[in-house]
Amino acid sequence: NVGVTAGASTPAWVIRDVVDRIHALGWHQGCAILRILYACVRWLAASHTLWALGIAGVQAAATAAITGAWSWVMPILTFCLVWMWRFRGNRLNPGLDLGVVTTFTLIAVLPLIVDPTVLPARTIAAAFLIASTILIRLLFHDCLNVQADRISGHRTLPVLVCERRIRMVTGSVIVVTAAAAITLWTLSHTPTAAGLLMIPLVNALCLVYMTRKSGWLSLRATIILDAPLWAGTLSVALIDILLR
Repeated sequence: NVGVTAGASTPAWVIRDVVDRIHALGWHQGCAILRILYACVRWLAASHTLWALGIAGVQAAATAAITGAWSWVMPILTFCLVWMWRFRGNRLNPGLDLGVVTTFTLIAVLPLIVDPTVLPARTIAAAFLIASTILIRLLFHDCLNVQADRISGHRTLPVLVCERRIRMVTGSVIVVTAAAAITLWTLSHTPTAAGLLMIPLVNALCLVYMTRKSGWLSLRATIILDAPLWAGTLSVALIDILLR
């Protein structure tokens, strides 16, 4: 067993990263395949590639639930935009973050807007689902890095408001996600859209984890917080495959 101690002024994120590196020693002592696998997963998480792929998957799943067909042009564009935004390490203020989320959402639902066969209510529900999903993941990320943001002077929402309020805001956005998923499921009249309900469900579990878990490991937390995106996408894909 290895113990890690630090002074009272040491930020929690520094301790997390040290513990993360200690945990990584077990992977580095394994075979070459395990070392390569760990390095790949760590890069995918640290570069926000898992996050960007998850958002692109949600866009593809929502579109497939409405139109019945999987399209990859807009998901690829969505992935590129989200990945470049997060990989560059942009830490904006809440107003600009909301602007970016709104812009990405409009781009993501553009195929539904121009499709005359799609009801406007379905497009609006898909827009709320995608926007709230991106916003929740952003709030989780900012909560995880709140101490580092305070030191760096980044004015993210968790820095500006207290911890209890940000949890209430996150919970409220999860409710919006659930309402959008239920609305989309009801309007689509297809079992495929039911898979989108996994997004708010797993997000609620992540919020409980974030509230009760005192010490977060950076890599593990990043993978866990990306789970709602992948759960929704894979659920829709699985239901679609089973119904064919």
